[in-house]
Amino acid sequence: MASGSFTATAGKIQEYDITAKTVTASGNTTLCEILIPHDATRLNVDVKNADGSNAFDAFIVSRRMHSAGGYEIVGNAAGDFTSPIHPFISTSGSPVTLAAGAYFRMTMDVAGCSAVKLEASNGTADGSANVYASMH
Repeated sequence: MASGSFTATAGKIQEYDITAKTVTASGNTTLCEILIPHDATRLNVDVKNADGSNAFDAFIVSRRMHSAGGYEIVGNAAGDFTSPIHPFISTSGSPVTLAAGAYFRMTMDVAGCSAVKLEASNGTADGSANVYASMH
């Protein structure tokens, strides 16, 4: 599924994937905006910096609590991910300077959220990223 959203089905794990999303070096690129079904409680995300030579120089996780509301940044500094607190349940480290070819993994509490947005910026040249996610 490359649409960028989940199809809500009660009681089943929903999956999402997008590959070769261009990540620009000039400003933050929205990797995806994941719409959260009302019965979901956990979001699991794998992000791969698919670029061959450039590390990310920014990574931002934001959540929206209502479909008519704005986004609130819940993670954008290395410490937000290396010493995770709510809404992050677990992380594999910091994606803020994610090396070329490396993965970042996180599990996030999404109870009460309407959407989660992931953004990134590539270091010195445009690159690409892959996002794989599931929720229940």
